[in-house]
Amino acid sequence: MGIESGKRLLSIKETSEILNIKVGTLYNWIYEQKIKHIKVGRLVRFSQEIIDEFIKTNTIQEKKLENACKILRNLLL
Repeated sequence: MGIESGKRLLSIKETSEILNIKVGTLYNWIYEQKIKHIKVGRLVRFSQEIIDEFIKTNTIQEKKLENACKILRNLLL
């Protein structure tokens, strides 16, 4: 996954808005190394590819969600 020249990098604020999370949460994820990021001097930036990869790897597949619901239902009965 390389960054192509000329691709726009997104700020912390823009990325937090895309992910619908608070800026502080995004900083925590960076500190905890839960999300890849790019350092430009002291600035933290994200490529759209990084965000897309993060969403893809952290999306619960429908089948897994259905199985989890079944397990929970059985535990509650």
